[in-house]
Amino acid sequence: MIDETSDIKRLEQVSICFRSVAEDLTLNEYFIGFYDTKDTKAETLFEIVTDVIEESGLSIANLRGQCYDGASNVSGKITGLQTRIREVEPRALHVHCLAHSLNLVVQDSMEDIILIKNFIGIIKDLLNFIRDSPKRLGRFHDLQSEKSPDLTPFCPTRWTMRISSLKRLYHDANYQSVIDFMLLTSNARDTDAITSSKAKGFSKHLQTFETYFLLTTMINIFEAIELLNTQLQKSQLCLNESNKLVEISTKNLETQRDQKFEVIWKEANKGIAKFNVEEPSVRRERKTPRRFDSSSEAHIFDTPEDNYRKIYFEVYDKVLMSLNTRFETETINLLSKFENFLIGKNNINVLDITNFYNTQKKNESKEDNFDAQLLTNQRDFF
Repeated sequence: MIDETSDIKRLEQVSICFRSVAEDLTLNEYFIGFYDTKDTKAETLFEIVTDVIEESGLSIANLRGQCYDGASNVSGKITGLQTRIREVEPRALHVHCLAHSLNLVVQDSMEDIILIKNFIGIIKDLLNFIRDSPKRLGRFHDLQSEKSPDLTPFCPTRWTMRISSLKRLYHDANYQSVIDFMLLTSNARDTDAITSSKAKGFSKHLQTFETYFLLTTMINIFEAIELLNTQLQKSQLCLNESNKLVEISTKNLETQRDQKFEVIWKEANKGIAKFNVEEPSVRRERKTPRRFDSSSEAHIFDTPEDNYRKIYFEVYDKVLMSLNTRFETETINLLSKFENFLIGKNNINVLDITNFYNTQKKNESKEDNFDAQLLTNQRDFF
């Protein structure tokens, strides 16, 4: 298990842990150490890993798993570290934490759609603007009602946790309190020019229909993701159950995609009366600079509703595509077969397991010598 981090001197380091299984099937994990690295390219990390394995008196031929985050330099299928190791020992399956994969699903949808990326950036700055100053935070608390939930900043790494921050802002009492706070701050005599202009800008964003619509949409979509994230972190979760949970969540989102726009549209329109949000309008597309212009005309929507329906589908489709991509991997499919065989599913061929482990490898390591009939008998006895 490998992760990259930087120390207090901002020097890049690699932390390496080994996980072993004893003959009595007990598991042990060992922290091996931190290793300095000049860069985090896949070839550099591969040299470090192979050197550490050799120095530890171990053989890469006995390696059966490797676990990293989703960074392309380690998890990449073409030139990533996991691919380089599997070229030497193909039985070293790359495993990616399911909860972290789900975190990347949320990140994909929030980072790959420019409109959503900008929206999230504004909300993050808004929350930090209130919380970073004790004076401003105290003034905001004076405007809050007693039962209003506290505003929480965005978690810097766990994207699934950001949904909680959005929901607290979306709370009716909080949303109005934030608008009031921004207007009060922008007009206060003791507010400096920079702070005043920021507060005025935030108040304008909060009273646009686009902001309130995106907030409503994101919460409706990602409540299901938030629930799935909780389920995937259960300590007793098995692989088949996790696959089923992802499948159910995906189908639910597909159903929502086709049915929920009208609900979200009506809910977002309530903000017009509740918070004096501006009426929805057709977004004007900026004229493309001539050097980038492909001479194609931008599509003009007939109504604001059509415009926002397009945004709604774009977010849903990105989430669904990312769910299917992140959770449909060679390792998950293979380990699902192993688990199904162990619990006695009749449609699983034992040769899928024995062939995978018994094939002679490039580094001339010995076969694992699994006997298909003996393995089946032991499974049945178990």
